[in-house]
Amino acid sequence: MKDDFWGPPANLATFPAVAAGGSNLGYTRAVLDVLSFYEWYHVTVLIETKTFTPFYMDAGNALRENVKLIPRYRPFSLSVYAFEYVTNDTAAIFLKTAKRTSRVMILLTLGSNALLILKMSEKFGMANGEYVFINLQPTQKEGSYGTASQFSYRADDASLLAFRSLLFISYRPAGSEFDRLNEEIAQRTQRQYNLTYSKSSKPLDNYAVQSSYDMVELLAAATNETFNSEDSEAHGCSGLQLVKALTNRTFTISTGKVYINDQRTRNLDLNIFGFNASTRELQIIGTYEWVKGGLLWRKESSIRWPTFDQRPPPDIPVCGFSGSEGPCAAGSTVINATTPSVVLVLVLCGLICFTRWQWMAERRQMENWWRLGLPLIQSCAVSGSSQKLAEKSALESFYAARHIPVAVLVPATP
Repeated sequence: MKDDFWGPPANLATFPAVAAGGSNLGYTRAVLDVLSFYEWYHVTVLIETKTFTPFYMDAGNALRENVKLIPRYRPFSLSVYAFEYVTNDTAAIFLKTAKRTSRVMILLTLGSNALLILKMSEKFGMANGEYVFINLQPTQKEGSYGTASQFSYRADDASLLAFRSLLFISYRPAGSEFDRLNEEIAQRTQRQYNLTYSKSSKPLDNYAVQSSYDMVELLAAATNETFNSEDSEAHGCSGLQLVKALTNRTFTISTGKVYINDQRTRNLDLNIFGFNASTRELQIIGTYEWVKGGLLWRKESSIRWPTFDQRPPPDIPVCGFSGSEGPCAAGSTVINATTPSVVLVLVLCGLICFTRWQWMAERRQMENWWRLGLPLIQSCAVSGSSQKLAEKSALESFYAARHIPVAVLVPATP
């Protein structure tokens, strides 16, 4: 049962069941769609295995299962490293190893340990805006999984760029439109179980509460439908018929629309958070909603990435993961180093040639000062006693325009 609900699916042909409470495959499918959107195909995954919850280990297994289903034109390269506990030592090993093969790190670990990795990234040269960190949580809960609020960062130090490069993905709780339903559930819980929710916590904010509430309503809807069916084979007491009635359909229940796919799985909607450089806090930049087809980005809340062009970091750096590939390779170093010198020499040669050409042109004008061009001769075509004055004026104007001092000689009139 557990694998159907929180891990890779069992053989559903021989084990007819419906995963109505969400699945790890759904969580990791959303992660892979985010990676595909940004065209990040080289990814390193950290899994923390010894925590109070099996979510991180199961999500890691589901991620590997999902990668197998991706079309070949998306060449994902997935490196997975599992540690029992995330400590300073294991985090250092992970960062040094991940740096050699990818620019994107998926952190399947508690929020507090993801925080530790972000703060340590600067020590390994990975807090420069060129590395992406993705933390996946099943739900937001202080003191256990992790919350978006714990990734607020006010300090102006080297670690800030790592926080600006974080994506935080978690269960999308019900909105304010369900305030009345939240109040009814809270009152019922207090009356029947003597349990009181805090003012900052609502029942449907917890994915387990909402999933459990939805399961009852989904079962009731399918049962009523099969009892009222005219099909003689359909009967409310038949588990197989109930499974069939719940498969590959969209239901409208108290908490909204719910879609159960042809694999008999209901996946939970998710929120995608990114860092707001102005408020220094995480904000919702998009959602993953199954009924609406998957990724939905909020244009008004887009990320201002801390790269030089404010665009998402590339999947593979220009100089490769080692920093010494492509144009940065050893064979290209000499060319890159000599390029500025070559350009400078070419510029100097061009200036020398131009200066010499200009000097030769002015010298020719000095040597041929006595020659008059046709326009100047035509302008001097006057008669009588004014011819001397006209020729003198024309010559002075011609050489004054070129800043050439010259004495104008005018032959006497016979």
